Amino acid sequence: MPAATAPAPTPLGWCPTSGEPAEPVGFGRCQLTRALGRAGVIADVAVLTIDDPSAGAALAEVGQTVDTRPESFIVVTVGATTYVIGRDAAGALYGAQELSERIKTSGAAALPVWPALTGAPMLAIRAANPFLLLRQPEETAWYFLNRDYWREYLDLLLASRINFLDLHGMYSLDSTIFPNALLYFATSASFPDVGVPAVERQQNVAALNDLVAMAAARGIRVGLMSYRADASLSGDGDSMLTSEDDLKTYTREAAEDLARKVPGLWRLGFRIGESAKPASWYQDTFIAGVRAAGTGVRIATRTWGATKPDILSIVGAGGEDTIVEAKFNGEQLGAPYAVEGGVFSAAGPYSYQSFLTPPAPYQFVFQLRAGGTHRIFRYASYQRTQRTVNALALSPLVRGFSLEPPHAYYPARDYYHANRGDRFSDWTFRRDELAYLLFGRLGYDPSTPESVFRQALVARVGTDRLWAAVQAASDIVPWMQTAHTCGIDSRDAAPELELAGDVGFWASPTHTNAPASACVGHTAMDQFAIALPFDVADDLVKGQSTTRLSPMDIARIVMNDAAVASSAASTAGTAPPAPEERDVVRDCLALADLGNYFGHKLRAASALAVYRCWACRRFTGPASSADWPRTPRPSTPPSRVSPPRRRRPWRRRPASLTLPRGWTTHAPPDPACGR
Repeated sequence: MPAATAPAPTPLGWCPTSGEPAEPVGFGRCQLTRALGRAGVIADVAVLTIDDPSAGAALAEVGQTVDTRPESFIVVTVGATTYVIGRDAAGALYGAQELSERIKTSGAAALPVWPALTGAPMLAIRAANPFLLLRQPEETAWYFLNRDYWREYLDLLLASRINFLDLHGMYSLDSTIFPNALLYFATSASFPDVGVPAVERQQNVAALNDLVAMAAARGIRVGLMSYRADASLSGDGDSMLTSEDDLKTYTREAAEDLARKVPGLWRLGFRIGESAKPASWYQDTFIAGVRAAGTGVRIATRTWGATKPDILSIVGAGGEDTIVEAKFNGEQLGAPYAVEGGVFSAAGPYSYQSFLTPPAPYQFVFQLRAGGTHRIFRYASYQRTQRTVNALALSPLVRGFSLEPPHAYYPARDYYHANRGDRFSDWTFRRDELAYLLFGRLGYDPSTPESVFRQALVARVGTDRLWAAVQAASDIVPWMQTAHTCGIDSRDAAPELELAGDVGFWASPTHTNAPASACVGHTAMDQFAIALPFDVADDLVKGQSTTRLSPMDIARIVMNDAAVASSAASTAGTAPPAPEERDVVRDCLALADLGNYFGHKLRAASALAVYRCWACRRFTGPASSADWPRTPRPSTPPSRVSPPRRRRPWRRRPASLTLPRGWTTHAPPDPACGR
């Protein structure tokens, strides 16, 4: 370890007796002070940025430097002093966070630090994308005004290395409509009475300023994007303005007002699609107002319902640092990579289209929409998340992601537990803590070891025994969405909540008209990589090879996952479990049942599809295993779905399969087979 020849470091600092530090370096020092105190460790630690002379001298002593990317850091001990040095204030905070976590886990053994710890972000933008929910009738006070809520939430984002709070709004839980956010925060000089009552707007602006300040202390920037441009408070009621010219004036003045009153905002944005306004409308209104404020607030928008020329015109007015958000895989978190072709070839704005093809003079961000897929049960897969964040680097133009969390469309106060005794937090977002940690930490550094997240689960539930079950359970619903889905819109498919048709429908071709109560059409999310039951049967009849993953293989995967997930029941200790541990166990067991159901249904549909396809053929010889195409063989032995054993010619249509009650074949032998 290098000798202590560097200049004396800046003192560690202290935590205020009330409130919290107002900037990232102070926040990091305070975190380290508390971590050392709780561990009973006495140490000389300095938290600095690269421009501090002490930092330069310490780095020269060890012959190292800090990565040039913003938010990078190095932690190293020189003599008796441990230095946390950031490329910027956020980097210093992340380094302090890293060291604090190690002290919490290892105590005095975490020091001294040698060789050096280093960190640098793979993705520059790592955003959380919750919706601003309108106040619910049962709320005595709007959650948005609750400082404790935001303190807890922002602490989670910091622990997750998430650096952008990407608020979208407003959102009505009752109507699922997104009212204009300006009406709840901004004031137009020409139309001062448009919006919620002025006193509420003032209160909301004060809370937003407080939120921005709290976030800044944690190295987090805040943005607000509105989805509508009308003057209806509910989004589906009467407008508070009577003419288009008045609406233009209101929008320009309101955008300027909000940018002036909350100058710490990083972004103000709008969605073009579904607003009934062309891109040019926003240039002369929203963007003009934000730029007139002159406070440095920048623009953000989405590709939804917009063409690339539209977006380029917005960027031309708003500047090349405009953030442009596009959906990753529609509104579902299924495949851990951006699906190409197949259902996405005609998906338009459900994918990134040509927005990663030059010219692309903007900050491109993928929207990861988890709210359509994981509505009921936890998602916390280390391997899937690691693969997803690595897949985001499909183009050097991708700057990062914005994660729509599973709870995005649910009330802020605990929505999942009717029984008070089952609640482990007042807030809904706590259920998804591991999802935040996984996407944020792996988005910062994809090599972050699994042990970091395993320890986070231990901190929540008090035991390490559930990790394997949680990992297996988290693999089930993504496979369900990927292998057989009703669609890529969140309104098309809710894999945890619907049966998506019976076995007969699942055995049909992808464009088959759906029976009553089933989804409108069905498909594999990635049609090039995954075969439906009908596809594997058709390949058998044609005797052709395929590189697609068989539904029988997927059934095996999810049923193996189910077996591991169900082990959660046997991992509990002798003492009664705490509410969160009990909640995790329940999730695992429910997902195990769901995985077994899905796996058996895929197998049954595959068998039925083969039966239908073979019934279309005429046989003159004995119906035996020799009648099956010799090559290729299915991934599951053909004997599991082979013709009847009786050796007699099939002179007529085979007898019906015996199916469980309530299941039907829906159709005679399928003439589409073997075409």
